[in-house]
Amino acid sequence: MTIKEKRADSPAPVSPNPTNRFALVIGCNNYQYAPATTSGVNDAEDMHKLLKAAHFQSTLIVDATYDECLIQQKALAAVVKSYTGSDPPVVCVFFSGHGIDINKSTHLLAVDVRPSGYQCSYVICHVF
Repeated sequence: MTIKEKRADSPAPVSPNPTNRFALVIGCNNYQYAPATTSGVNDAEDMHKLLKAAHFQSTLIVDATYDECLIQQKALAAVVKSYTGSDPPVVCVFFSGHGIDINKSTHLLAVDVRPSGYQCSYVICHVF
């Protein structure tokens, strides 16, 4: 297949103001029980700006506590589940901060959790 043929088969361009794009962006620098990071918040702020420019309905949380993460992930899940548009929803979850691997499962850490406690970690796979 030539490049020209491939372009002809490409999907139509996205609407300039889609309503089916949702994002949750979390950046953490100031941990209570772990060393601070230097780029978590900056990375999250940059990603939030990029997603907004790409017409995502993006929520930014800086130095998120465990409870804030849970509240926002539930809010995002509720919005996506209630979405009734004709195009399927597009969801982006971005996290910049500390993570930990426990039994081959990655856990993202909110600023107020102890890295050694499995029960206290914010688990991104529970978003949906």
